[in-house]
Amino acid sequence: MNESKRIRAEIMVGIWFIVLMVPILSVRAQSDQQVEEIRTTLESTKFPDVANKSLENLQGLIDGGYWGKLQQARKEKIVDAFIKQLRHGKEVCQAGESEEAFTYLAYLGDIAGKLKSLRTIPVLMDGLHCSAYADALASIGDAAIAPLTAEVEKGSHGSKRSALYVFGKVQEKRTVSEKNSNRIKQAITRACRDNDEEIRLVAVATLNGYGDENDIPLLKELAENDPQYYEVNTPTGPWTGYGNHKRYIVREEARSSMEKIKIRLKNNIQKLSHSTTQQVQQ
Repeated sequence: MNESKRIRAEIMVGIWFIVLMVPILSVRAQSDQQVEEIRTTLESTKFPDVANKSLENLQGLIDGGYWGKLQQARKEKIVDAFIKQLRHGKEVCQAGESEEAFTYLAYLGDIAGKLKSLRTIPVLMDGLHCSAYADALASIGDAAIAPLTAEVEKGSHGSKRSALYVFGKVQEKRTVSEKNSNRIKQAITRACRDNDEEIRLVAVATLNGYGDENDIPLLKELAENDPQYYEVNTPTGPWTGYGNHKRYIVREEARSSMEKIKIRLKNNIQKLSHSTTQQVQQ
């Protein structure tokens, strides 16, 4: 009798195990199928076909936490397909950004920034002129700093400007170590003396996010001596008409950056003083 009860109990346990596991296995199989559909679609389609929907699904995969549960081999296959889309995205960016194209590029940039795959960095660097790719590099952070600093020092005019833009975004996102932050600052400081006035202008504007008291002399020198100017027509009075005057845009930006750095340093001192006072009172 006892043996019969034991057998029945084991059968019931087995039945309940099947009842519980079948939905779990079904969900997992469904998820695996969705992952494979994402990969094959990214692999075989180009914008504007169904690429946006596939990228949206991949974004959901990452944001939903399922990406971390995938085997590395499957991740690499998806990254392979995604890189194909990144290469195509560069062409889309060059052709002009319609609303649909803007969405496509935004997905690419957001996903690349979240994946942080080292394999995407060369492709993102190749499309550095695209703001979505530049934002992705800023999100990747430390691993992207070496190629970016190389662009600032030896790249084309457009590449230098775009890399400096990324450095500004890096400062906002706080995505790099102190060592790389110092490396960025050195590259920006050198760019402040670039022969191209537009690069000097962008570098000086970017320096205000990284600069400290040690950079004040450089900014002061630029604010007083940078040679680039434009002739501007402005009203000279209600009856006297217009007159030409010289506007030194790098000098103006240097003065602005210098003031911002001074204000930030002053605020930091006040915060430190307030914190010290609170500690003493406690």
